[in-house]
Amino acid sequence: MPETRPSDLLATLADLCASIEPSADPPGGFHPCLRALSEGLSLSGAALWEVGADGLTLRAQHGLPPAWAEEAARLKADAPVAVEASRGRGVAILPGAPGLPPLPGLAPVAAAVPLRVGTRTVGLLVALGARPKIFGKAVRDLLAAAAALLAGTLAFAQQLRMEDARLYQHLKDYSADLEEKVRERTAALEAANLELTEANRHKSAFLANMSHELRTPLNSIIGFSEVLEDGTFGPLTERQRLYVQNILSSGEHLLSLITDILDLSKIEAGKMELRLSRFPLGEGLAEAVEVIRGQAMGKSITLTLEADATLPILTADPGKFRQICLNLLSNAVKFTPDGGRVSVAARAASLEGPRGPIPAVEIAVADTGIGIEAADQERVFREFEQVEGSYARKYAGTGLGLALTRKLVELHGGAIRVESAGAGCGSTFRMRLPLPPPVLEGEILVVDDDAELLQGLTETLARLGYGVRVARDGEEALAAVAAARPDCLILDLHLPRRSGLQVLRALREQSRAREVPVVALTGWGEQEGREALRLGAQEFLTRPVSSSILAATVDRLLQKAARERRR
Repeated sequence: MPETRPSDLLATLADLCASIEPSADPPGGFHPCLRALSEGLSLSGAALWEVGADGLTLRAQHGLPPAWAEEAARLKADAPVAVEASRGRGVAILPGAPGLPPLPGLAPVAAAVPLRVGTRTVGLLVALGARPKIFGKAVRDLLAAAAALLAGTLAFAQQLRMEDARLYQHLKDYSADLEEKVRERTAALEAANLELTEANRHKSAFLANMSHELRTPLNSIIGFSEVLEDGTFGPLTERQRLYVQNILSSGEHLLSLITDILDLSKIEAGKMELRLSRFPLGEGLAEAVEVIRGQAMGKSITLTLEADATLPILTADPGKFRQICLNLLSNAVKFTPDGGRVSVAARAASLEGPRGPIPAVEIAVADTGIGIEAADQERVFREFEQVEGSYARKYAGTGLGLALTRKLVELHGGAIRVESAGAGCGSTFRMRLPLPPPVLEGEILVVDDDAELLQGLTETLARLGYGVRVARDGEEALAAVAAARPDCLILDLHLPRRSGLQVLRALREQSRAREVPVVALTGWGEQEGREALRLGAQEFLTRPVSSSILAATVDRLLQKAARERRR
């Protein structure tokens, strides 16, 4: 085999330099340079070991069988090839490659050169050839130059690994320290939370006790004031009547304040429970407007309601909804000068839900009152806050009404805001409440012999979206159930021909009608209602019955029946 020409050696060295990529991962970085070295010098193969504390570890090889590489993966520091190479600074030529695994069908010659950086040996480069002649001076010089390049690259890779290890340890120590601080902070927060929970429990207990202690004398004050005002124990002079009226109004105001504080406390403690039911929105608004109308007339304020029969059915707590509306309306009337206007309007709208807009209804209460500056429009919803200004301060109040109103609206999943162009320009409070999903369809059989009551029940249920059939006595009721099984039965207990209790007994004997949910209506009270329950009714209501309670009862029974059918 002819000796490699110098120009070829220089080209090989250039290729070798270009192939070396400094990296913290030596095997990936050194394999290209060993390939360039082997192919450029027509070697049988080449291998590179890294020196470590426990010997030499094979980092890369080219042209050698996998079995050879597996056996040569670990070399002891006293292996002959390593010892011979370390004796000098040049290239050691070792016939037979002592200390290395054999190559089948070949008696190789090893050219071994240590990889040194200064006085420190970082690795070992071994080139394998078929005969000693291949390793002439030019090739040995090239191997020495390659060893210098590889030594620097290997040392740099070792330095990178050491730096990575240092950074990893630093990060590990930092993480451990951070975890300890997080544990300490978590423990401190848990302790603080326990203290807050305990303090909140004490506050709730205090408010509950104070509520009882304050309500009891207040109820007596209000009750006796009403008795005196009515003249039960004799007539009062005008001055006496005025004083009694002042006592009565002050007692009622204080009782309302205590109720508001307790409601706020319940909401903040997460203990306020809503008793949701469905009711026509228009009816709820009309009821609130009528309650405030007398107050508005006393100030010659025009009070209007813009609501038509197309308004949707609302699902809310009727009592809390009424409280919200009365708070907004009483505020509007209170802060509107004599002769002004207050209007209530409702329209379809939307609310931003977690998965996009959801159907809602917007209720707007507008007035021509004192107005609210832009800087104060958020403050009015804070607890114990009132709009400053001499005009506003002419009006009594604690600043709890709107704070409680917002919390009640949000408790229903809604939102409220105020709009005003400024002082003297009036205000509009806009409240949005989510509309319920479509209700269960169902046919209700209403049994009552009073034509007016029957008509009222029928209209209420129809507005709530139910199909309605009617019967006017016990015999008609049984015939109607036999003809077509209803989804629910509303049964007056006082019927001609057959009483409601007799109808219940008859239904128990019919397997097809036995599962029909029954709401019994009684005018005689709890004893008769409990007898109806014993005979198979699911609920009993004492007349007069509000539409919201009736709707909630029917909804609950239909949903329970639907769940039982799915089982």
